[in-house]
Amino acid sequence: MGAAPARTRAGPACACAHAAAGGVGAVAARTAEGRRHRIPRVTSVQAIGVSAGRRTLGGASVNAVGVGTPAALFLLVLLPVVAALARRRVAPRGALALRLLVVTLIVTALASPYLWTRGGDLTVVFAVDLSDSVPAEQRQAAQEFVRSAAGHRRPGDRVGLVTFGASAITEELPNPQPRLAFATQPVATGTDLGQAIRAALAALPEDGARRIVLLTDGNDNRGGLAEALALARSDGVEVSAVPLAAGGAAEVLVDDVEAPQEVVAGEQFAVKVAVMATTAASVRLTITAGSTIVDRRTIEVPPGRTIVTVILTAPARTTGPRLRSWCGGGRWSGTWHASRGSWPAC
Repeated sequence: MGAAPARTRAGPACACAHAAAGGVGAVAARTAEGRRHRIPRVTSVQAIGVSAGRRTLGGASVNAVGVGTPAALFLLVLLPVVAALARRRVAPRGALALRLLVVTLIVTALASPYLWTRGGDLTVVFAVDLSDSVPAEQRQAAQEFVRSAAGHRRPGDRVGLVTFGASAITEELPNPQPRLAFATQPVATGTDLGQAIRAALAALPEDGARRIVLLTDGNDNRGGLAEALALARSDGVEVSAVPLAAGGAAEVLVDDVEAPQEVVAGEQFAVKVAVMATTAASVRLTITAGSTIVDRRTIEVPPGRTIVTVILTAPARTTGPRLRSWCGGGRWSGTWHASRGSWPAC
């Protein structure tokens, strides 16, 4: 018989992106008075925390005790046997109790007990800028981003929707099965980020992890942004933003990266990269295995969500695919890399 083919890990792929425009990891919101406020930037669907890697910002925890090896608990049937043997030898009661305690502790250790702690369910309210300063194609891309993020939610997570311009409308309160129809049209002649944050805060529940994600070009012309951000911080609510560039400048966000858990050395496998673009953009992808470049290409992506599939051949040994992408003009760059199935915080 021949030797079995070697297997090498090739994933699952994970994403960590860093923005080069507007300051790394932040969106600069500009107010009518000329003040600038830095809001943490969302660079991927996973970074929102809807699908994984959540950070509990408040709310209760649920604790439970479990055992890793339940079968070991059957050894507790030895307790009557130990007690019967002790009676035959007329052992002191203290010695019998000690023996029973020792047996119980040994069985408990073999059962591998653990304490399971779960943070409160996550609630995310998306506040989408529908003002006149946001081009139609970027509005469409923002809607696709929200629906994609909602599609990554876990059971128990809730998603709500606020649309805003010069006014803010709570279109949908947070719920486990959001429709995200984008059926409302706020007054579009201005941008009031402060009112959008306040409307989102009013829609959030009082418990669990809570987050507001703004999708906006950052041009606030109504005031009240600093006060709204301070109110969110005092309430334990994290506010982050997905930039919608004014004037059609391209913004590219990582939506998802998919690679197989294991592949046989020498066999072909696919790496799928889902990219969200606010406008048509030129994106260059480079995939490396260790320090070796295995694929490099430049692609044109339309506005919205695009899936790029790259076919690779697994080498004899690899640390997993690593992919780098950036948008033409240096407006965005990002790196994806393989890990053990957890999405790293960006």
